[in-house]
Order: sequence, then C-alpha cells, then structure tokens
Amino acid sequence: VLLLLGGGFALADACLVSGLSAKLGEHLEWLEPLPLTIALLMLMLITAAVTSVASNVATASIFVPVVATLAQSMEVHPLYLLIPVTLTTSLAFVLPVSTPPNALAFASGRLTVVDMAPLGFALGLVGVALVILATNTTGTLFFGLGEFPAWAIPNAEPARQPDVDTHH
Repeated sequence: VLLLLGGGFALADACLVSGLSAKLGEHLEWLEPLPLTIALLMLMLITAAVTSVASNVATASIFVPVVATLAQSMEVHPLYLLIPVTLTTSLAFVLPVSTPPNALAFASGRLTVVDMAPLGFALGLVGVALVILATNTTGTLFFGLGEFPAWAIPNAEPARQPDVDTHH
C-alpha cells in the first residue's frame, strides 16, 4: 500500500520534471472547440482510463494542473472541469494497481483481474455519468460554474481593496 502511494507521488513528479505534463496539456487542446459537456466527458474518460492503470494519486497530480490551464484557455470556470476530473481519479475499479483497496482485495486471493475488470469498467462508466449529472445540476447551482470568474483570468490584476480610514 505504501509503495502504491509513494510510487504515485514519484510518477507525478517525474511527469512534471520530464515535461510530460506540458506535452499532455498540448495534446488536450483539441478539446477547446468541442461543446463544453462533450469536452468534460472526454476529459473524464481519459482520466478514468489513466487512473485504471496508474494510482489515483499520480493521476490527480498529473491531470489537475493540466486541466486548470486548459480551463483558463477555454475561458471556462476552472471548477467545472477540475471537480469532475478530480472525482474521476477515484473511479479506479478496474485493476488492482489502481488504488490500495483494490490491491488489498486482489491480494486476498478471492478475486482475479478477470473478475475485477468488467465490473470495474461498468462502475467507472456509471460513476462518470453520475459526476457529469451532479456537475451540471448541483455543482452549477452551488459553485456558479456557468460563469468564468475574474480570479481565473491569467495575469489579471488582483481586486483592489477599498481604502479604510483608520484615523477616526
């Protein structure tokens, strides 16, 4: 279990240092002209595929900065993409390597990869559908995801605080 977590952090750092994260961002630019929900679905499916073969810690560490930058370039509320992508990294049910609980269940000897893969794939698809539904309903309602916030504008001037007269 510790090796899975430590390995996940090491993999994420290696992707950052090697420039793989930047390359990943460049290769996701094709999502920009797509309708927003389709782009979100594609991001979530890519994330679900990666988190099936890598730890969810590594997947989140790799994808979160890339998706944040993508959201800014698309002028979409960053949380509209970041919340679902982050939640999708937890939909790792396909292989034992995906999460420590999967590894523990597999190590019991009662499950094989053939047992885990089809059910894990189906659970992942159901999870993706539910996260998209939640994002477009309650997520939009609670977090105001329909607007591009001023704080997400690259190189924007910080909001000026009003002067307070403290001499009274």
